[in-house]
Amino acid sequence: MTKKPVNHRAKATFGQTLSPTKSYMTYIDIMRLIACVAVIIIHVTATPVMTLIHGSYQQLFFIVINRLAKPSVPLFIFISGYLAYPFWQGPLTSFYYKKAMRLLLPYIVWTFLYQLLYFMMGIYPMSLRFFLDHLIKGDMMYHLYFMLILIQLTLFTPLWRFIAHHFSMKGLLIFALIIQLGSIGLHLPFQDRLWSTYILYYVLGMMLRAYPDKTHKGVATGMTMALGGLYCYQFYQSINYQISVSQVSASLLYITFSVASCYAVFHFSQGLATRLNHNRSSTLKRWGNSTEWLYYAHPVGILSGTYAMRYLPFESIIFESVLSLFFILFFIVPFAYFAPQIKSTLQLLLVPSRQKT
Repeated sequence: MTKKPVNHRAKATFGQTLSPTKSYMTYIDIMRLIACVAVIIIHVTATPVMTLIHGSYQQLFFIVINRLAKPSVPLFIFISGYLAYPFWQGPLTSFYYKKAMRLLLPYIVWTFLYQLLYFMMGIYPMSLRFFLDHLIKGDMMYHLYFMLILIQLTLFTPLWRFIAHHFSMKGLLIFALIIQLGSIGLHLPFQDRLWSTYILYYVLGMMLRAYPDKTHKGVATGMTMALGGLYCYQFYQSINYQISVSQVSASLLYITFSVASCYAVFHFSQGLATRLNHNRSSTLKRWGNSTEWLYYAHPVGILSGTYAMRYLPFESIIFESVLSLFFILFFIVPFAYFAPQIKSTLQLLLVPSRQKT
């Protein structure tokens, strides 16, 4: 007998979550924190990976932590897909308005802020045409492409719902596999920020929500370790000895490693959530709410580290990374932690509360 997708609530809508129990909210927040930390690791270690002496122990160290953190964006998209099921059943206008406020508006604001920052540094012009061009491409700052991907995946919500309704969730998974694997051999402009390159992780998140308990923790963890080691080795051989594999092979390795990592992090987060008391869960929820701000703002810490190095009497690639991490930990993290609370306070002050009737 074919197992039917779990119906979490009779009138569940797309974008809503399961009942806000401690365990559920906690493991999602843990996953968000892991993904956000992984993104920061990638960006902080990017320069040492490429510029340290090839074959040195220092370079090997940075390669390992950089490559093992690479599934961070697939993990974020996996989380988004998990929270995107069950599908929205109400008016699409309400859905798109809600998502525009949640995704599009912050993306536009942060794109403008980074243009303004680079304008003040004398790098970017302050023109509307330049702004719109980079807004569409998602490259005003190197990390903003993720939001562009998420906006695309959200925009196609009626299509995902149509396929799932007429061909089942497994049919949607087959569609995602065909699209993502089929796009490997293509060479499209800005392919790294097209929804077709990430659709599989999004749908796998939905599948895990629809069919819980269909994966095994030990298998996911073992595959993550094995594929992660192979991924590090392949990259090390490529940049140090110019021993490279085909684009298709490299892409398949990255996809399988990312998929295994998503499931491994999911099971790890679930297990950790069940062992936390209420006070720690509340703290993690607040940290989980800060991840959006931390994701958007962490490049400012990296830029600060690079800028500060100009005034030091020595040059050091590793110290620059450490300095960037210092600015992130002691300036960006506190900002991100308190930003949601400040935003809520300002909303209460600026928006009159509704009178009870």
